[in-house]
Amino acid sequence: MSEKISIIIPIYNEEKNIQPLYDEIFDVLKKDFSSFQSEIIIVNDWSTDSSWSKICEIKDKKKENIKVINLQKNYGQSTALDVGFRYANWDYIVTLDWDWQDNPHEIKKLYDKLKKDNLDVVAWRRKERKDKLQVRIITKLARFFRKMLINDKIHDSWCTLRIYKKECIKQLHLRGEMHRYILEILQIKWYRVSEVEVEHRARKYWKSKYNWEKTIKGFIDLLYIRFIAKYQSRPLHLFWGVGILSFLIWFISFCFSFYEKIFHNLSLNRNGFFLLWVFLIQTWIMIFIFWIVIDILMRIYHNSWEEKAVLIKEIKE
Repeated sequence: MSEKISIIIPIYNEEKNIQPLYDEIFDVLKKDFSSFQSEIIIVNDWSTDSSWSKICEIKDKKKENIKVINLQKNYGQSTALDVGFRYANWDYIVTLDWDWQDNPHEIKKLYDKLKKDNLDVVAWRRKERKDKLQVRIITKLARFFRKMLINDKIHDSWCTLRIYKKECIKQLHLRGEMHRYILEILQIKWYRVSEVEVEHRARKYWKSKYNWEKTIKGFIDLLYIRFIAKYQSRPLHLFWGVGILSFLIWFISFCFSFYEKIFHNLSLNRNGFFLLWVFLIQTWIMIFIFWIVIDILMRIYHNSWEEKAVLIKEIKE
């Protein structure tokens, strides 16, 4: 029985790269995966150029198993990947960008590493970065914060070119800028992840879509990953230190304020300790409520997942 491979490609405004990259992918499937059943899933994230018409043209001309999905609006790369994951059917899932920098000829190297070491995910580690200085600075900062917050061992978390076993992607629920932390999420879930150093190409057409705004959003998502990594099974531990400290300071302030009232006849509304313990008791109550709410939310998260609403305008299979 032949093995099966799905290739998922999110696309946004890459009209000039579509035909040459598709030709490369087809050559790779024909040369390196000729014994495989294969499918190509292209998710158009509401491109404003002629990208959609070009991939539809390829779909109509080619006899290969190609599925094209047009989203109703621009959701972002995380959602586009998530939609592709939901429609992928085969044993191995490959993802790559359609910006020319991911080299399809490296897919075989990733597959060989996956099989040889019995891994769940193999990612691409760019050997010599061809990005602009701004993008390299952003990625170095991201690497620093990942190392600091979650002790990340992954060198190149932002690169899309990867191969997954199918069971891995069923554990993913992507949103925001979470596609940059897929490897970290899977490591938290105890999947076996590794990297392979491969070629990185300079962008041939168009300009990079990375910017500082996406970096800030990515940092916020990193804080979420930190929370999941440390507190997903014990969310109440997140606030217990702050809660106990607030309670102790409140109790000491409470005692001091009534001491001043009883022994020095100092009016409570003129006593700084009184105002402090009123503030702290409110803070402690809010923290206690947060404990309960977060615990309930995490229980819901672990016991059910409601598929988020993503509007799909058109699917061609």
